[in-house]
Amino acid sequence: TRFLNLRYLSPDTLKQMLTAIPTIVTIPLLCLGLLCAMVFQIGALCHAFSVANIGLTPTLRGMLVAAAESCRKYLNPRNWMIIPFLLFLMPITSVMALSNSSLSVVIPGFILDFIAQNDLYSFLLLVVYLILFLVSFAGIFAPLLFLAYDIPFNKAYRKSCRLTRRHYWEIFLSVAM
Repeated sequence: TRFLNLRYLSPDTLKQMLTAIPTIVTIPLLCLGLLCAMVFQIGALCHAFSVANIGLTPTLRGMLVAAAESCRKYLNPRNWMIIPFLLFLMPITSVMALSNSSLSVVIPGFILDFIAQNDLYSFLLLVVYLILFLVSFAGIFAPLLFLAYDIPFNKAYRKSCRLTRRHYWEIFLSVAM
């Protein structure tokens, strides 16, 4: 708000903030940075677990190389569906616990207050949240499958849906704990 010469953020100043050039430039850059951090972390962890699974000791160099390679894979246009998946669905529903999951997408309080005053809006918010949760939960293994099997993200998501279908409650309880 200081950068835009706003003293505070309110429903009235929100439009001014969102239409300002610095905001229009900064938000996509922040999203790209957050996406890179998430992809880097997933790639490094996936490599470490796969190396440890075959009895070897993961190295920092190997993890960094694998993480950089995973970032390159995510930039391929055929895999861009992973962008909304990682940036919005996972943080909104808090399905995948990553170190930067504290940067969750949160609905501002004044919008929640407005929704809470209307039963229909409250019900619709609950339905939308439930749908988003189910979509993100079904794809919980998609980023890992995408990296491990070198398949397009759409195929990885469908495979993740098949894997979670019969084991929904087991996976749900494992993630919840």
